[in-house]
Formats: sequence, structure tokens, C-alpha cells
Amino acid sequence: MVYLQLTAAQTFELRRLSQTAVGRVALRALMVLWRAEGHSTLEIAARLGCHRETVTPWVERYRQHGVPGLADPPKFAFPKARMTVADADAVHAYVIDQAWKAYRAEQEATHSRK
Repeated sequence: MVYLQLTAAQTFELRRLSQTAVGRVALRALMVLWRAEGHSTLEIAARLGCHRETVTPWVERYRQHGVPGLADPPKFAFPKARMTVADADAVHAYVIDQAWKAYRAEQEATHSRK
């Protein structure tokens, strides 16, 4: 029983991907190819040494998104701040200036109360 119909072009692309992609993407391409050949989820999982519940989501992602769906989902990360030495110096000078102004204002307030 065939669970997924692939065109010749899709089969070629998935075979190429299974041989050239790195790590998990190659395994995901094999999952899709073997599923299209009629292998059960349990058989595919046994061949790849993973859990059967790992296979189905990747086959579904392929059905919905094609080959791009086999890539790792993007991971959230904060953008790295880029600060030049000149920027850091300007920030440092500003902080020192503000601290000095706050100190002087406090001293003046203290002396004016006496």
C-alpha cells in the first residue's frame, strides 16, 4: 500500500537530498521516500533507529511544504548587538557624566539644607 504519491522529479530530488544533505535532513528525505514506497511508519522508524511518532510529522511536513519542510525549524535567538569601540566609549562617557551630575546634584541638595 502506497501512502504518498511522488513524481519522478520529487523522487529524484529526495534521493539526491538523502545522499548530499547533512544529518537529520538526509534521514527525513529517506522517511519520505520509504513512505512513498509503501513502508509503514513502524518499519521506517526501525530502519532509522527512531520512534515511529518521529516519522509521521516529517512526512506531513513534506506533504505541506515540500523539500523546504524537511529543514530544521528556525530557532529563536536574540540578534547579537554590534557595538564599536567608539560607541562603547560614548556610552561610558555618558554614564560617567550622568553619574557625576547626579552626585553633584545630591551634594548641592545636602549642603543647601544645612
